[in-house]
Amino acid sequence: MMKIMEQIERGEEFNVLSDESFFVDKQRCEDICFQYNMIPPSKITERNELLRTLLGKATDSFWILSPFHCEYGYNIEIGNDFASNH
Repeated sequence: MMKIMEQIERGEEFNVLSDESFFVDKQRCEDICFQYNMIPPSKITERNELLRTLLGKATDSFWILSPFHCEYGYNIEIGNDFASNH
């Protein structure tokens, strides 16, 4: 997986299927995003707890409107009082 991450960091093209662990990470991310988007918006704590399992860094106070999609998640860091509405 390191080779793919190095290619990404350099802005080079890469094939996600060339490394099974990278593909597994992508599938995990898709599953978590799907679960997140199925949780009612009123369940803020449950939604945020789920996103914390995906994101590289997430503070205590953030709000992300559904639908939320990303490819890997662990490269995303959000700060205090972050809000996203698409």
